[in-house]
Amino acid sequence: MIPLGDSALRLSLPDGVDRAAALRGLLAWPGVSDAVLADDTAAVWFEPGRPPALASWVWPFGPASGALHALAVRWDGPDLAEVGGDAWREAACARSLEVKFLGFFPGFAYLGDLPEALRRARRPTPRTRIPRGAVATAGPYLGSYPGNTPGGWSWVGNLQGDLPQFRPGDRVRWC
Repeated sequence: MIPLGDSALRLSLPDGVDRAAALRGLLAWPGVSDAVLADDTAAVWFEPGRPPALASWVWPFGPASGALHALAVRWDGPDLAEVGGDAWREAACARSLEVKFLGFFPGFAYLGDLPEALRRARRPTPRTRIPRGAVATAGPYLGSYPGNTPGGWSWVGNLQGDLPQFRPGDRVRWC
């Protein structure tokens, strides 16, 4: 646990934690006013000067058990060849990815963990506009843009159909 000022703490999340259950549990803890999950940490807010008794708390959450979403993608993004083409696409489609956290833009889900062989750096210069439904990758993540926005990830495809509302702990299979 690391203090974040006088009204918040940062907690480490254990590997394989059920992220949806962890968020519900943190929000239900007496004295907690808000909680936000990141990749491997959670920020927990409480009334200033009144931290909840989290010091002795043991994570009671098991492996992730969120909903599974199967999403159709047209793998025609302008950066697909640069990240590895069909071999990269086939490897990415061979697994489901967990919704680690939401952020950047309302509804944008960071899906990870991509295996090391599929990880690519952010683009050196972000694009000024990525269209709604674009599927992109950077670092250990894959995601789809829920709206038109600038973006610095490698654009590998385009979602076919609507983007569901994800929750941390959900699993997503692309193809």
